[in-house]
Amino acid sequence: MTTDVLIRLIATDARLRVRLGARIALALLGGGCLRAGAARGPLRSAPGARAGADDAHRGKTFVPLAAAGAALWAVHLAARPAAPMRPAARTLGAVVALIACGFVVLGILGGAEGLRRGLGNPMMMMCFTSVLLISAPILVPLLGALRSGANLDPARSGALAGLVAGAAGAAIYSLACDQDDALFVIPTYSGAVVALALAGAFVGQFTLKL
Repeated sequence: MTTDVLIRLIATDARLRVRLGARIALALLGGGCLRAGAARGPLRSAPGARAGADDAHRGKTFVPLAAAGAALWAVHLAARPAAPMRPAARTLGAVVALIACGFVVLGILGGAEGLRRGLGNPMMMMCFTSVLLISAPILVPLLGALRSGANLDPARSGALAGLVAGAAGAAIYSLACDQDDALFVIPTYSGAVVALALAGAFVGQFTLKL
């Protein structure tokens, strides 16, 4: 029996599926509690927090949440090699494509001045760092939870975990961020999410090996 066949047999075991799902849920809950219980953090100190009644403010929260949900579906399947990845991968790809197309369209409509205003915003680095700091307490326990799965591609699983943590962190931070310009929000939040995905892939290739 080859190693791949053995892994697939293990991955189909019901106890593994239940344990993995439960641990991922606990990891997300624990990461959220760590973030909420932090004595100090960028979420509390971010200026201009508001209720967010307009469409732009709601969109910068709901879009990262959609990305986090799609990535969470994918990361759960990635740790179960017998499960089909294609539906989750397509959903995640569609969300990413929607974000990218939105930035391109808005960049065209806004012109050079709009791009300069968004990309030249001095708040960019602060927001980028804030999303990273909020996301880290989510990524660490999530990677720990994935150790109970059967990750044929540890780097891929780690990257998907980073996408979950980064997108969730961006959604959390958006509640306190007073910047609604999409030409600022999309590259800033997306950059932080990509950074978390790269970090997850790097750590995952060492910690999620079978």
